[in-house]
Amino acid sequence: MEMWFSEFHTPDVKHSIRVNRQLYSKQSEYQRIDIFETPEFGRVLTLDGNVMLTERDEFIYDEMITHVPMAIHKEARDILVSSFGEFAPDMAEMMDTAFRDSWIDFYPHEGKVGGAFCAGVGCLKQSRILTNFNGTFDAISTLAHELGHAYHNKHTFSHRVCNRDYSMPVAETASTFNETVITLNAVRKAQSKDEKLALIETMLMGTTQIVCDIYSRFLFEDGVFHAAGNRFLMKDDLKELMTSMTMSATASYDNNLQKLGYVDFANPSQISIYPRDFESKEEVVKILDSYNNRMEKEGKEEQVITYTDIVGTLMSSVTNIVDIISYVLIAFVAISLVVSSIMIGVITYISVLERKKEIGILRAIGASKGNVSQVFNAETFIIGLCAGLIGIGLSLLLLIPGNMIIHEVADNNKVNAFLPVLPGIVLILLSIGLTLLGGIIPSRKAAKSDPVTALRND
Repeated sequence: MEMWFSEFHTPDVKHSIRVNRQLYSKQSEYQRIDIFETPEFGRVLTLDGNVMLTERDEFIYDEMITHVPMAIHKEARDILVSSFGEFAPDMAEMMDTAFRDSWIDFYPHEGKVGGAFCAGVGCLKQSRILTNFNGTFDAISTLAHELGHAYHNKHTFSHRVCNRDYSMPVAETASTFNETVITLNAVRKAQSKDEKLALIETMLMGTTQIVCDIYSRFLFEDGVFHAAGNRFLMKDDLKELMTSMTMSATASYDNNLQKLGYVDFANPSQISIYPRDFESKEEVVKILDSYNNRMEKEGKEEQVITYTDIVGTLMSSVTNIVDIISYVLIAFVAISLVVSSIMIGVITYISVLERKKEIGILRAIGASKGNVSQVFNAETFIIGLCAGLIGIGLSLLLLIPGNMIIHEVADNNKVNAFLPVLPGIVLILLSIGLTLLGGIIPSRKAAKSDPVTALRND
């Protein structure tokens, strides 16, 4: 039994295709989707009974699967052809041919490299252009640039194969010229002053880059020819030459500007100093301050050096923040210490009230007021000493997980938190002192207790 798919154009006209099998069929929320395998057209996609595309013919109804941005390159074609139509009709014709005959791979997709490139195909006397077109003016300018290379290729195809090669500075002539024509045309048609300024700024930035770039390439190629002499340069030779040209000040950006008269190393606008460490930085600052003080005393204000200590400014800001945090923490600690001292005094006072009979016995057997006071002072001393030792011990234990966290966050083992010995001893003494301070008043009250009254206390 044969199976056929029919697409009805009118009630009296239909187009039928013999089907081997139906690969997929589903009714979505919007339309019915069917995929058939046919002997004539391969796999066929239909929507609501209408053929959309086949493996053999690709796009039968191409408007159904056209991505919206794909229409943008048509506008780019109009801009390019109209911009060059009056100036260079043969270039405009070549651009139209490039669009019409699909010389250009326009849009980015998975696996496609970025940027843009033009390659001549001598046997066809055509060029092939790769771009990542996104519809912006910059993309149109890039397209004009690559079409400039294609125009250059067009004029080299009439020469023998060995004569078609050329240096990089020559290669960029037509392409750079095309960018200039497109930009000037856009400036002329700009609707606002801001739009014109933006286009002009872009053109000037590109021109500056080209001046430096082409000159650097010329120096490299010149170096290659001089290095080659009568021998063939291998890969390592070219690599070494490229490295030496990169390291050389001759091909640097500043040197190119100097040759163009825009830079004078004898009259710099600023000098950047990069000390090796903080100690060196402080030494540089001292030298500058000493020089400025000497110039001010000699009345040579115009020779005073104005400088900005960027690291010092940053560290000053960090220091201020750390100081503020330290003051807040000190305030909290001070409040805690005051509260702790009051609580120690309260506890000692309660101990005095609960031990009045013991105080009376001590006084009865000959203990002086000072002896009674020493008993309670010894107790507060022991409490303070134990509290200090416990605090230091807990701090040392917490340093173990603390350092593990620091090493994990900092990703190295050179940064460590530790408790110095001297501050630890000071903290223990501070704990003892605060407990003694809190117990002074209760111990004096215990010393002044009347022994007879104390012995009567139950």
